[in-house]
Amino acid sequence: MKCLVGMRSCAAWWYGNGVKSFLVGCLYYPCSLGLTFYQQWFIKEEFHFPLFIVLCHYLLKFAVATCYRATYSRWYAKDRILLRWPQYAVAAGITGIAASLDIGLSNWSFEYTTISLYTMGKSSSIVFMMIAAVALSLESCNLSTTSVVGFISFGLFLFHFKATQFAWTGFLLVQMASICGGIRWAASQKLMQKQSLGMSDPLDMIYHVQPWMILGIVPLFLLFEAKGLALLSSTSFASKASNVLRLVALILGGGTLAVMMEILEYALVFYTSSLTLGVCAVGKELVTLSLAYCYKGDQISWINALGLTICMMGSIAHFVIRTRRVVSAEKDGVDYCQLMQENTNDSSSESDVM
Repeated sequence: MKCLVGMRSCAAWWYGNGVKSFLVGCLYYPCSLGLTFYQQWFIKEEFHFPLFIVLCHYLLKFAVATCYRATYSRWYAKDRILLRWPQYAVAAGITGIAASLDIGLSNWSFEYTTISLYTMGKSSSIVFMMIAAVALSLESCNLSTTSVVGFISFGLFLFHFKATQFAWTGFLLVQMASICGGIRWAASQKLMQKQSLGMSDPLDMIYHVQPWMILGIVPLFLLFEAKGLALLSSTSFASKASNVLRLVALILGGGTLAVMMEILEYALVFYTSSLTLGVCAVGKELVTLSLAYCYKGDQISWINALGLTICMMGSIAHFVIRTRRVVSAEKDGVDYCQLMQENTNDSSSESDVM
């Protein structure tokens, strides 16, 4: 009887969260695609200060999260979660710095690379997500998971093999961003799925990590762009109010997409896992490359297309493996997704920080 109740409970939980994950994923794709093309156009054609743009986006996201928390507290007369200093300094700090470099370096690469090369390079973040997830005990290093990541890695190798329009500077920036992205999302999953911290709300997560993201990007901005921006402010371009207002509007446009996408990304991580988010992103790359090929004139060889196909097959294999795990948990009367969160708590119990 207990087994039957457990199976029904697990099925109901999985159905509810499966629907939520699907809806979040449907919203995530257009936001992510829109932001990629928008930022590439804006940085390459309009305003060559990607780190400043990203800094403005970080400030906007922090303002939105702060307003949300203040409004919620006043409306419901209930305070939002606030991390203690050790957890904020280490757990949120690692997540925030990694996220800052991930986004900052990704946007910086737009100055040097095409959307196709950016997409190919950023897809490798799933490998680093896997490594970080195993290191943080979020994923087990079993044969099936390792095989899927290896399969996708081979596809990524073909992605880059004799790729046209190659630029080393852009490629290296994207690869560094991918490494930071792997750490970012594994650390985010660790932080959000630890029930004792109560960080399940994406806007609470944004509120806590955004100051660290601002702190992470400011040194790069001061080192590489502050002088150029100061010179631009003294030119005739900055003296026209219409130019300044247009620039502010364009930055806010990208910032709005960035806010929406980060909320959706954190929601996906909470309901699934960082590795699943990475696999979903690989699917998004297919659409990105197709659009870049059709509308941006980017060139893709047949061997690059073969690599993309292999990556897609690896993504499908990942979803099949996860579905089988859920079915297996249902047969045993275990709530698989709740068990995943409990494992996160157990692996974190040795350290009160993470």
